[in-house]
Amino acid sequence: MNSLIPWYLNGTLSETERAQVESLLRDSPDAESELQLWRAVQQDARTQSISQPGVDFGWQRLRRDLKREQRRGSQQTWRLAAAASVLMIVGLQTAILMRQDSGTRYEPLSGTLAIPANAWRVQVRFAESAAMTDINALLLRLDARVIGGPSALGIYELALPREAAADAQALRARLAAEPLLLQVVVVP
Repeated sequence: MNSLIPWYLNGTLSETERAQVESLLRDSPDAESELQLWRAVQQDARTQSISQPGVDFGWQRLRRDLKREQRRGSQQTWRLAAAASVLMIVGLQTAILMRQDSGTRYEPLSGTLAIPANAWRVQVRFAESAAMTDINALLLRLDARVIGGPSALGIYELALPREAAADAQALRARLAAEPLLLQVVVVP
């Protein structure tokens, strides 16, 4: 398709060929630079007599090709640097994960845990602004344990010792006074 560019510049192409070349020029910066090169050659041909027509054209094409290779080289260098960075990050993550095996067992909160027989079951929703450290401090202070959740609505199920309150109403009142808890339901 690039071979049609000189005829496009001279206006000697058929309508179909001209449309194809214009499409190529819109989509390809290389084709556009070749068109500019041919325009410069055409302008030189009009303004001066050329004793060696191929020499100037050859030099211009060589300069264009050298610039193109320099751009490709910088793109390739960037790609190699990105690939090396990705490999380094993956290696570092692997090393960190391999060192972190401390024997601690983690389970999702939504798993099924045994509920102690002498415990209140309470469903709560924490304030959105509550930090995890504040929630942990509240759970420690209440001697509560998370036994389920969060649900799709952000509701957790807690187990509290029966000694925390004389009855469900007293427990609900006590928990409702906590600023981190937006919703409290004592499950019978």
